[in-house]
Amino acid sequence: MQLLTDRLKASPKLLLDGSMGALMMAKGFNGPSIYGANFAHTDVVSGLHRSYFEAGADMVLTNTFSLTGHILSAIGKSAADTVKMAVEAAQIAREGFSGKYIALDLAPCDLSGNEAEQYYMERISAAAGLVDCIFFETYSDSGELKLAIQIARSICSLPVFASMTFNENMASWKGEMLGEAIASVAAERPDAIGINCTLSPSEMLGLIDSLIQAAGGIQTLCEPNRGMPEYIDGEAKYLLSAQDFASGVEAIYSKGVHIVGGCCGSDPECIRLISQRLF
Repeated sequence: MQLLTDRLKASPKLLLDGSMGALMMAKGFNGPSIYGANFAHTDVVSGLHRSYFEAGADMVLTNTFSLTGHILSAIGKSAADTVKMAVEAAQIAREGFSGKYIALDLAPCDLSGNEAEQYYMERISAAAGLVDCIFFETYSDSGELKLAIQIARSICSLPVFASMTFNENMASWKGEMLGEAIASVAAERPDAIGINCTLSPSEMLGLIDSLIQAAGGIQTLCEPNRGMPEYIDGEAKYLLSAQDFASGVEAIYSKGVHIVGGCCGSDPECIRLISQRLF
């Protein structure tokens, strides 16, 4: 299979998957059980990954978004074992396909110092040699994201994707402004840099020019939310249609962001429609 770095050099276009957490919750999993499913319900996790590959996604992100100490304690598993089982679920899903990639998915750990370093080292070391990419997403603190990139680089030579999340006013949840934060992370030279979560495609569109400028020539990525959920009968519902979501991502793509996918609330139908429009 063509290495991801070679693929990106040949063509910057890459279609990512959509939400994992929302789909797991729709199947009755919540909190720690989402990650415990890597062991007890590998078929469910693998089936969701496969549905994204079938929809046209070039890359899926492992079911490892938030492997905190609390979650690992609740499921009675180590970080390394959980990462390896999550990767195995994605590998099973990839069987029968060609040109498909798997990324280790990691979110902020909100730790500092040696604890943060140990957190990333354990999880990345467990995946190195098993995945095609290390994908850091939904960061509000550029300092933590830079640390994560540095640790990934010290462990392996895999491509690194780095993504932060911002409000419409271009401020992260920790008050960092998009231009400065992205430029700071870009200095670490990730293979792709971008924004995800918080905003719908139409809301995210207003941030794209600033993102591309701050990225300084590094390939950019975007994974918008399917809007914000509304709670109906106690259940979170994403009301933005898959068609409107895909149209919004198409507008982002037309501005020059060619690595796209979906975040919260997006599903295989959203990815299928994006694939039909752009890939």
